Amino acid sequence: MDHRWIRSLLDGLVEDQTIQTLCDRYDEYKDVPLRQVGLESVQVMGLVLRMESEFGKEIDYETFDLADVSTLTRAARYLGVD
Repeated sequence: MDHRWIRSLLDGLVEDQTIQTLCDRYDEYKDVPLRQVGLESVQVMGLVLRMESEFGKEIDYETFDLADVSTLTRAARYLGVD
């Protein structure tokens, strides 16, 4: 699986080294909550905005649940990159 989407999604939100680790060791980290790998609550909004701007995903804020993107596996599924 091509993991460039991870860099596009998280660039500037978490440390570059963390992004590289997530890409290199995807199978190990794919189900770890993103908060545990350094995504702070304020950065979660950045992640949601990035999904709209970088991935063209239209978010319905009335029905959107952060749990849908709480891990890389869930984010990939939500974005349709899995």
